[in-house]
Amino acid sequence: MTELYEFSNTERKCFERLNFGLAIFQIAEKRLLPLLVSDGLCQFYQLPRPRLLDHLASSNYLAQNLIGAKQQLLSSRAKLGDTYHTVLLHAAEQDVDGYQLLYVDFLDFGEDRVNQKKTAQTPLLPLADHFQDTLTNLFNGDYLMRFGQDYLTSKLQQGDLPLVLMFNIVGMHSYNERFGYQAGDAFLYKFSQELLTTFAEDLVVRYGDDHFIVLSVKHDYIDKIKRLEDFTTRNYKIAGIKAGIYYYSDSGESIKSAIDKARRALQYTGSDLTQIYHVFDDDVKDCYVNHDYVLTHFQEALDKRWIQPYYQAELRTLTGEVAGFEALARWIDPERGLLSPASFVGILEDTHLITQLDLAIITQVCERLSYLYQNGLPVVPVSVNLSPIDFQVADIFQEVDNIRQKHKIPAHFLNIEILESTLTSVPQQLHRAITKFHAAGYQIWMDDFGSGYSSLNNLKDFNFDLLKIDMIFLRNFTKNNKSKIILREIVDMAKRLGIHTLCEGVENQDQADFLREIGCEHLQGFLFSRPLPLMNIIQKTNEWVYEPVDMNDYYDKVGMTNLLSDPMIEPISQGIKLLSVPLALIERRDGKIKYCFINQAHHNSLEKFSLSMADWERFMNEDEYSRKLLLRLMTDSKASNQRIGSHLDGQIYLEVKYLASYQTRDMFVVSMKNFNNYLDKTRQDKTRQDKTRQDKTRQDKTRQVKSQHPVVLTFYYTLDFKPNHQAAFFSIEAAQALASVDSDLGLWVFLFVQVMQVTGRLQVVDVVNLYAPAAVASLLALSNHAGQGFFIASSLA
Repeated sequence: MTELYEFSNTERKCFERLNFGLAIFQIAEKRLLPLLVSDGLCQFYQLPRPRLLDHLASSNYLAQNLIGAKQQLLSSRAKLGDTYHTVLLHAAEQDVDGYQLLYVDFLDFGEDRVNQKKTAQTPLLPLADHFQDTLTNLFNGDYLMRFGQDYLTSKLQQGDLPLVLMFNIVGMHSYNERFGYQAGDAFLYKFSQELLTTFAEDLVVRYGDDHFIVLSVKHDYIDKIKRLEDFTTRNYKIAGIKAGIYYYSDSGESIKSAIDKARRALQYTGSDLTQIYHVFDDDVKDCYVNHDYVLTHFQEALDKRWIQPYYQAELRTLTGEVAGFEALARWIDPERGLLSPASFVGILEDTHLITQLDLAIITQVCERLSYLYQNGLPVVPVSVNLSPIDFQVADIFQEVDNIRQKHKIPAHFLNIEILESTLTSVPQQLHRAITKFHAAGYQIWMDDFGSGYSSLNNLKDFNFDLLKIDMIFLRNFTKNNKSKIILREIVDMAKRLGIHTLCEGVENQDQADFLREIGCEHLQGFLFSRPLPLMNIIQKTNEWVYEPVDMNDYYDKVGMTNLLSDPMIEPISQGIKLLSVPLALIERRDGKIKYCFINQAHHNSLEKFSLSMADWERFMNEDEYSRKLLLRLMTDSKASNQRIGSHLDGQIYLEVKYLASYQTRDMFVVSMKNFNNYLDKTRQDKTRQDKTRQDKTRQDKTRQVKSQHPVVLTFYYTLDFKPNHQAAFFSIEAAQALASVDSDLGLWVFLFVQVMQVTGRLQVVDVVNLYAPAAVASLLALSNHAGQGFFIASSLA
């Protein structure tokens, strides 16, 4: 005899008073034994409770189809009065104190007039495809929308506090791209089965794509979420999972509202992969309120220009001049103050309103550029951002170009920035748009390169003019040497591909110096300027040096020179980094030589001899032979457009390659082999020349001093500390003049006192070793001693 589970009086009354169809069975010996039915189910079948229990006990088909199923959805036809109804049964198995109970919800799916001759005992039909996900065999979103609220309400009536959990698989798109969609589908099926195992007593739904929803009354979700995260990351090359949790406490709240709040909690976790779940709370709610505010005030903000571009300067590393700006949207709200892009851009993208924002910012930028251009004020290009949504909902090229033409500005005044994520979300539309933008004269920049799941195939498949390297590589810059290696490799790769580079987020001089050293062409960050409104930019016009817009092409050509490898050799044939060959970018301007940049090897060589780049530039301009040779090589290289080499003074091999020209300026890259030997010889020659020049200067000045201050008495003397040294007795004026001959000249001052009454000769009573100009002050002080004389002895006497 099977022992049946006994409900407490309170439990039985609670279940039986439910106004929707519920039956609870006990599973025993592969049979279903009905324990209780609700008032709602009795009303549905129009049968008293005892007869309904007998009817369910006689149904063998229920046992055949429901026992052992983790989740099951079956359809049946029941005769209710004179009509037949399609009945949907949702079953969930649960262990209660060692008894296996099966909870079955009976859901009326409406009147069925197809075959009214069939009886209520017609066998159960197969699972309704309308409510099943074909890939995972889980319930789908339609089922959740139709019956989810009934499920949650029933749990509330049973005294439970149900949860809505939404799961998102992070990086599913990249997984499909890397391993193929078949492998992606296989993973989704495995994940769905793991989800069923983990939440065995709950309702599990695939809500579309890589989203799943669980309705549960168990509150041990933290451990379960962590187990799912471990299963996903340990067995598959998936970035991880995220979950949002919402406690459903009001039976009047719709299932759609509950799901939306779980989604909000999930989104609140952000991009931090270490935060894998979040519960809907006041912080999420505030964000929710902001969402509504943005949507209800967005059009007003556009019309009244509360939303406007702020401009952040982009500097060229070679010159330090402002070569451009990036326009960044800012919302200055009269009630809430300055709103950051993070508080409204995502909302506008989700609702496909982002295109209106992007075009409004481009319109204001073109107005500003047109004003400057028409009034002859300094103009530099401005880069503007486009969202992936722009390429889906509009002919974005035509929209942008219409605005530009309306304001009568050249296309090269605008640079188009495209997020890396756009490449995979709308590849075909992007290809067509890029082709049109390039044909019209715009540059296309890839924004935030390296911030997401970068694929180098993107650089192969799409034609970009510039990579904006994400600021993430500058975090922990001084502590993590790997960042420098990655940055160097990105710049090196970009130059080999003919793509310019800009690094965002530069905040200190060490970062700027390193990026300049490796050849990153443009820098942007708080070190130079924060994003500023237009009026602040105008006020800074006199503080900044702007790169003339017609010199952009000149410096862009120069910027393509890769000084991480030998520019005299084809890039494809080498893979060297941090060359030992000294390299320099040298500009010829009006017959003069100007050093614009030297690599680390060149800097190290100069530093050994305590020389700077400015010192070496001065030497190359002053040394007639070196200057003429270098200028001749420059002329020959420009004429032939080839690299030209020659030996300099038999020591250094000088090689010159022409790069670009602008009016009277020509830029060349110069390599110098055996540079250290040449520097050493040059230093020695210079030392000898300086010494000869100094000796001649001293002799000339000494003769001049002696002619102006005649010697009073000259004689030879012999003393122990200075034997056989010629000395002269000078006036104070002569001593001052001698001290001014050379600041390094040592003056020996001998103080004598006549004591002829005692010894009949001069006696040394003090010796002072002085160096000019202190010597003069000491001599003046000595002259105040009455009755004393002094001698000055030196090699100039």
